[in-house]
Formats: sequence, C-alpha cells, structure tokens
Amino acid sequence: MPPQTAQQLVLLWVKLAVAASLASILTRSTAFQRMLLREERTLTQRVKMALVCAAIFGTGVLTRVLTSNFPASDAYKALDLGLEGSLVMGMLGGYVMGLLSGVLISLPAMANGETLSMLLFAAVG
Repeated sequence: MPPQTAQQLVLLWVKLAVAASLASILTRSTAFQRMLLREERTLTQRVKMALVCAAIFGTGVLTRVLTSNFPASDAYKALDLGLEGSLVMGMLGGYVMGLLSGVLISLPAMANGETLSMLLFAAVG
C-alpha cells in the first residue's frame, strides 16, 4: 500500500472515531435527546438544534483552518467534520436545519478564503 493511501486511510479512521465520540457525548445530554427524539419539531426547535450542531461541527472546521499552516497539520484534518455534519443535520431536521447548519458550519472556512465551502455545505445540508 502506498504511503499516501495509508495516510488517507488513517485520516478516515480518525474521522470515524471523532464522529463516534461526538455522537456519544451528544446523546448523553438529556436536552439534546429531547430535541433529537421528537417526531415533529417546530421551527424554533429546528433552529436551536442547528445552532448547537453548527457550533460543534464549526469548531472542528475552525481547528482545521487555524492549524493548516503548522508543519504537522495532517493530524488536525480529521477534526473537520463540516461536510458530514451538514449532511446529518439535513437528514435529521430537513432542509431548514440542513441549510442553516451548513451555512453556519462553513463560516470559518469562508473566513480562510475557501469561498465555495458555504455553497457546498448548504447544498449538502
């Protein structure tokens, strides 16, 4: 196996581990469980859930952006779950929650000059 392929495989495994740990942490919160397990959510509840999840996934994007200039920056690429977070929020809450969380998650990347990230994250959400 080429070294670059091995690095990408390790990066995907770490992303999976980060996503599993975030899911474990969020599902232990009773407030998040109440928001998540409702069959029907009002617009206010969708916006609150989008804001909470955008803050969590946006922090990962911010970490990747801030550490992109460090020599050993490959270790922090696994924290960027912005695309995956936008997709999950769109599946959980519909187009309002997916669009709002996609736009909010992409703000750190937009500040870094990644101009198409907002369009991509919003479309995926």
